[in-house]
Amino acid sequence: MNGMTTHNTSNVYYEGCMSNYLAIATVTATIQRLLQATVQLDVPGCG
Repeated sequence: MNGMTTHNTSNVYYEGCMSNYLAIATVTATIQRLLQATVQLDVPGCG
């Protein structure tokens, strides 16, 4: 192939799947950090 991660499922090749999972994980972690910081400021005794 072209150097990208490939997965063979039922004879169908998906390229770049791992990148999507990592991007979703990164966005999720960023949102969690932002929400946690906001909650700690707004809710007394939280955190």
